[in-house]
Amino acid sequence: MTPPECSGAATFRRWLTNMLPTPAREFPEFPAALAFLAVLAPAEVRGLLARRIEAQEERLTAIHEQAPPGMPRLFLIEDEYRAAMLTAELAWLRDVVADLDSGAFTWDLALIRKTLAEFG
Repeated sequence: MTPPECSGAATFRRWLTNMLPTPAREFPEFPAALAFLAVLAPAEVRGLLARRIEAQEERLTAIHEQAPPGMPRLFLIEDEYRAAMLTAELAWLRDVVADLDSGAFTWDLALIRKTLAEFG
């Protein structure tokens, strides 16, 4: 009979060697919410996304501040990944907010009806 810790270690290793190379079907709530932007007015979306920018900036700062000086990268790699994802999201959010501010990205009921008629 295999000791439980050995079978657990094997299961953990199998999960790890499968998870690292294979993108999972990860679908966070934020992209789902983006799919329904048309329900809100562009100005409201702009304000909500500006608040998200502030929250994500705080999260990014916290990640950078928590790393002890001199800690080897091996022990910070997951935080490095989280910081990279937050940095990319922040750049994208700032672009969307800028487009909302300039009017390059906007919508109204007429656009929604026209799109539904054409693609619905």
